[in-house]
Amino acid sequence: MQIEKLKREIDECMKVYDILDEFEVELTGLEFNNKWDMYKSPKNIQHVIETQNEVLNRLKDQMLKTMEVEQEEFEETIDNL
Repeated sequence: MQIEKLKREIDECMKVYDILDEFEVELTGLEFNNKWDMYKSPKNIQHVIETQNEVLNRLKDQMLKTMEVEQEEFEETIDNL
């Protein structure tokens, strides 16, 4: 949901930059950098998502291994009773 909101905001900003380009408005160095940051922001967001997915997958694997060990210990405890 947040990504869709960001996408709408990015699209609106891109329209403004397109209008400025159409009227050949010169941008300051900061404005020019902001424009290119806007162009590359979807890729940056995708990179953050992929990185976070990798972290979550590692945590999931770690939790599954811990759960398996705990289950084995529980079974041993039950068997010993």
